[in-house]
Amino acid sequence: MKKIILALVLLLSVLLSGCYINVGGYYRYSKSGKYSTLDKPVSGNVTKLEIDWLNGDIEIVNGDMLSISEEFNSQEVRDEHRLRYWLDGTVLHIKFVESGAVRYENLSKDLKIIIPSDLTELDVDTVSADITVSGITAREFDSDTVSGRIDLINVNIKRINIDSVSGGADMSFGNSYPDKIDFDSVSGNLELTLDKDASFTAKLDSVSGRLRSDISVSVQRNKYIAGNGSGLNIDFDSVSGDLVIKVE
Repeated sequence: MKKIILALVLLLSVLLSGCYINVGGYYRYSKSGKYSTLDKPVSGNVTKLEIDWLNGDIEIVNGDMLSISEEFNSQEVRDEHRLRYWLDGTVLHIKFVESGAVRYENLSKDLKIIIPSDLTELDVDTVSADITVSGITAREFDSDTVSGRIDLINVNIKRINIDSVSGGADMSFGNSYPDKIDFDSVSGNLELTLDKDASFTAKLDSVSGRLRSDISVSVQRNKYIAGNGSGLNIDFDSVSGDLVIKVE
């Protein structure tokens, strides 16, 4: 439970500091002069993707060509409310609006990114945006969210780290399972779709949450072991959220 408290403190500090909102109500971030709008075409090789987003949906898919697009869910579109991006070498940074923007609290817009290459890291921080990642290969996926839902579909990612307050996550995998899934939440559920003969070790630290598994497990203290327990390791910390194992 200490991990959950620490995660929430860190998450709150991010949302109230320079990444999102400061005391004056502005959306601010460093090195803002390096960022561009989508009027400047996006081109280059991307190995790491970092996204800071507030409201709306985020879709990240594998494709033939690098592409970024945004779609507003409101009628009024101000230039300062358009996304900003910066390709720093092979690291692509994406921000919700212009640094210093105001009156964005009720702004909602959808982000879609097509990535043609494998990634070393995918880092997505949101408040209430829902995240869908499909067909992506990466070494690591990190996400901090308050209430946004996360769907990872047919992904090949070695390590997955999620810190959430009430947002849940649903995951299915491609050619291989992750080495480690670390999920910290207050009330969000983590749902995994695995093969019926999958081996895994799940460690649960929860107040009222529980494991619901379609795969038979043995119990050793707070560890649940399927098969020989090798391969996939799950570290699940919650107050009331459940860990759900489904069979495809």
